[in-house]
Amino acid sequence: MEVRLRRYMKSDLPSLVEMLNKTYKDYEDFYYAYEFIPFTEDYFQEKAVGQCPTVLVAEDQEVSGFATSYLAHWGDGIDILCVKRGPKRTDIENLLISRIEREAESDRVVVTLTSGSQRIGAFQEKGYKIYGGLYHMSARLKGPYHVPRLQGQVTLRRLAAGEEEVLTRVFHPLTGGRRFQHGFLESWREEDPFFTRDWVHVAEIDGEIASVACTRRDHDYNRYFNESRAIIGPLVTAPEYRQRGLAKALVCRALNFFITQGIQMATLRVVEDNLPALRLYRSLGFEVIHLWKFLRKYLPSGEEEKA
Repeated sequence: MEVRLRRYMKSDLPSLVEMLNKTYKDYEDFYYAYEFIPFTEDYFQEKAVGQCPTVLVAEDQEVSGFATSYLAHWGDGIDILCVKRGPKRTDIENLLISRIEREAESDRVVVTLTSGSQRIGAFQEKGYKIYGGLYHMSARLKGPYHVPRLQGQVTLRRLAAGEEEVLTRVFHPLTGGRRFQHGFLESWREEDPFFTRDWVHVAEIDGEIASVACTRRDHDYNRYFNESRAIIGPLVTAPEYRQRGLAKALVCRALNFFITQGIQMATLRVVEDNLPALRLYRSLGFEVIHLWKFLRKYLPSGEEEKA
């Protein structure tokens, strides 16, 4: 029977979740499979389906695989690729990738893979090229951390009530529209029931928030892996206040706050070409524990070529 591709239906949910949880080790080089926590049906519906409008399902007598993709400012991203083991696995993977490329809403498709993965070569053969990377860094907390003295009238404090909109207005554009969306604090409360504004650290200058370091417990990871880890990020400084040591001061403040909360490890992700941030984190004891590479393929433009 020829493999058929179709759109996701709610009735697919149990089989896709079962397949994903059984095969994730075969896809450990994909971003989604790193530090994998088994999916529930509710979580899959919320994250995989809710955040990835395109969910393609492959059928070969039965459901044999699926892929998800989403549209972001950098292009159409391949998020999950998952196919059952069998002689047709590679062929089905290629079919799913080709369909995502053909139906892409932008002029490029992006995938994130572990550095050194054998799949990088396979994607390069399809026309993808490496254009950057992402570090996962972590540090065991030993503290206390020295908060550097800052010049001028700088106040380091927690985020105050009513200031979420300020962060959205000022810092959302600085992240390329990726962070500080409306309601971001509420979404973090849903991920971590213990989250409060105490976990958002700001530097204030002349009554204006000049820099912000957002942190929160890594709630799902801690529960599944029996760890005590907290996440740093996003960390953003307004352009006119950069090169003044605000980022380092806020990170040190955040690390000291972690210690008061019984947190044993801090973790973050940073793109590999952000050299100032890398120097900062390494100076505070962070080490690289994983590296991904971004691969991008530019697609032919025009509706006729996509048809």
